[in-house]
Amino acid sequence: MSVDTRWDKAVQDAITELQSRKGAWVGLCELRFHPRLVGTTREAQDRHLRRMSHEGKVVLAPESNQKALTRAARDAAVWIGNEDNHLIRIR
Repeated sequence: MSVDTRWDKAVQDAITELQSRKGAWVGLCELRFHPRLVGTTREAQDRHLRRMSHEGKVVLAPESNQKALTRAARDAAVWIGNEDNHLIRIR
């Protein structure tokens, strides 16, 4: 199994475990600290999340209520398409 395949499975499993219901958005702040992803560098996480988004495996989006963002949520964002994205879900 390739690194990308293992990473995709880890992210998808973590999202599924964190979702309140199927198809719900999950904060990147929660995802980044999920046990399945612990030990992966921020750089590697960002690279894989961008790849997964580009491949259509996940959807990343900014939080619409920017005032509601905590410092941790802002720090966990991934920059794609000229904006910080704070939320993720499986496509």
